[in-house]
Amino acid sequence: MDSRKLERWCLKTLLNFSFGRNLIIGPGTHEPGTVPVELARVAFGFEEFAVGRGIYTAFRQGETFNLDDHFNYVAKAHEAHLVMGSFGLCGLRFYLNLFPTVGGALNRIEESDVFYRKTHFNQPIGNSLLQLSII
Repeated sequence: MDSRKLERWCLKTLLNFSFGRNLIIGPGTHEPGTVPVELARVAFGFEEFAVGRGIYTAFRQGETFNLDDHFNYVAKAHEAHLVMGSFGLCGLRFYLNLFPTVGGALNRIEESDVFYRKTHFNQPIGNSLLQLSII
């Protein structure tokens, strides 16, 4: 599954939650709480994130996901900048990275391994469990 639509939805959600707050959204020197034009263009599909920026699916080896109907969001800041959003959607964990990376995509975020943008979801096991694997 190409997760670009989910990536854009997460970005729009992050921007809505961050608008008017005291953090600088993403890299740059623009005013805190304002949305940079570049991120607005990505959010509405006019541009793509550079490699390394964007959505990651988080997992730990052997982890089983219990599907549920909850949503949570946590802003991740470094100094005055909002650098990342952490999303919990239906029992799965995602990160949206706003900052450029060195050498391509990240492999780990906050003690979790991560897939960058493309993830394969196997068929559910029972009624509420899901396995995750790399394609």
